Amino acid sequence: MSRLGQEYVPAARIVAIKDVSVGIPLRNGSVLPDQIFAIRSDEGYLAYALEVDRATEPVRSTAARKSLKRSVGQYRELLGQGLHKQHYGLKCELVVLWVFLRRAREAQWRSCFEDSAGRQRSKVWDADFPRWETFQAAFSDSSVLV
Repeated sequence: MSRLGQEYVPAARIVAIKDVSVGIPLRNGSVLPDQIFAIRSDEGYLAYALEVDRATEPVRSTAARKSLKRSVGQYRELLGQGLHKQHYGLKCELVVLWVFLRRAREAQWRSCFEDSAGRQRSKVWDADFPRWETFQAAFSDSSVLV
């Protein structure tokens, strides 16, 4: 699929480069994004890992189970060591997209990036998207659907 000089590269094509799984092995465990894809533009490729938070895991946990803080740490390791490049055989950078359904949950996630003085330790960009109710209202009018 191509639009305005851009091409969507699905996960199947990415994992086929080296015939690997979507999950990326780490020292302890692995990172399994909800989805991966890339976009090719005139400037080159940029890969994305999508993480959709369903609020099913705790923010922090001393147990070995998945938590937001653990996920943040795993992505730090992955990005810091370029493990996505090694695993998938990519030459481009990876951007992790986190999607939250609730602002309170997003605030909890943001706290995982703070040091003991409350300073941000990583870059986090924020994008506001229209609320789901806005889409529902637009599509409840059958004249909108053509």
